[in-house]
Amino acid sequence: MGNRDAFSLPFDEPADVTMARARALGVMLPADYYRLPANKRAQAYTVSGLARLDQIQLVADKFAAMQAQGSTFAEFKKWAKTQDWNLPAHRLDTIYRNAVQTAYMAGHWRSFEENADVLPYLMYDSINDSRTRPTHLALDGVIKPVRDPFWSNHSPPLGHRCRCSIRALTRKEAMARGGVTQHVPAEGRADAGWGHKPTDGFQGLLNSIENRLNKCGVSMGATFAAPRFNAPMWCGDGPVRDLLLMQRAWAERRGAMPEPRPLELRPLPFVSPEQSFEQFMQAVGGTDATLRSVLPSGDEVLVSDYLFKTLDGRWKIDKRGRDQWLLYLAELIKSPQEVWRLKLAMSEELYLLGRFQRGRQRLDAIAVFKRDGDSGVWGDGKTAYVADRDDVMDDKRRDLLKRKASLRWLEL
Repeated sequence: MGNRDAFSLPFDEPADVTMARARALGVMLPADYYRLPANKRAQAYTVSGLARLDQIQLVADKFAAMQAQGSTFAEFKKWAKTQDWNLPAHRLDTIYRNAVQTAYMAGHWRSFEENADVLPYLMYDSINDSRTRPTHLALDGVIKPVRDPFWSNHSPPLGHRCRCSIRALTRKEAMARGGVTQHVPAEGRADAGWGHKPTDGFQGLLNSIENRLNKCGVSMGATFAAPRFNAPMWCGDGPVRDLLLMQRAWAERRGAMPEPRPLELRPLPFVSPEQSFEQFMQAVGGTDATLRSVLPSGDEVLVSDYLFKTLDGRWKIDKRGRDQWLLYLAELIKSPQEVWRLKLAMSEELYLLGRFQRGRQRLDAIAVFKRDGDSGVWGDGKTAYVADRDDVMDDKRRDLLKRKASLRWLEL
């Protein structure tokens, strides 16, 4: 992809501004969609992240094809070095057109909702030519109120390269066209994975992922135009499928934390910092002063008393009575609900987040590790604690998003 800037479109600005920006852009896929806030991040991922899976699949398909022809892996690597692994021009063109049309309609939807008192109705408007899909053309002229649930799954674009749009009408204009449509033609529908309101990035991401996963049970020849020697990588167990499932969970929760994990553990009585730390380490699974632990995200952390000491070496393990919940911190390190990675100027930080439900009490656990650059093991424990206020976890997640942290693991 070279060093081009990421292709992105704001999804909450007026349509005319969006179109002006879009015309000035080339087709450039984001290098890291985590740079966006939660809802816009979901929207951007449907444009870029799933397209990146297509790039991965292109490589896998070519490798499988060369294997079938008797080529060796060495020959494949030699050949691959000469190739441009960008997506084909027609695929990039489709991605661009879809993104522009979605952003265009998102800008319109903001206007529709702001002016619903003056223009209370919307009319579906198809292009009446031979290129328009019959399922889209069947909706031409359908009139519904702005806030009618109909628009939740019939809002253009209704598919790849869809040219349909929506027009806002006054009450008088709607009545002159027959008023609210009572019976929508049965054949009028969106293509699979399309039709959601463009302002709802979470639903767009969810539709795109479900559409991908649903293809796994369909004959490959019927699903993909090009010959394919292996099923899509997201259809089998592995990191690509895990990524899709985590993104689906993110979209279903609309960017919220997973539900608290029910867990009843006894509070630890405080005797001394050393004894409290020893009980914590035993709960994590070690008897030494340090322990290497591999997280579900694949990150390896070095658990030590650094988590519970200040920079000058003084214990902070019993700060504000937090020592009583050390067993929950041990559970957090063994099985976090979320793992976030934050890149700083000279170092990186890894955040482990988890919520537990102890009877009627909710406990929010946080642990932070550091390392210098991309140096492998996260060997510097920065802090670990159970929050003593209900808003600490939500504030921490908002701060991580604001600082452009990336989500590396999400409990399904």
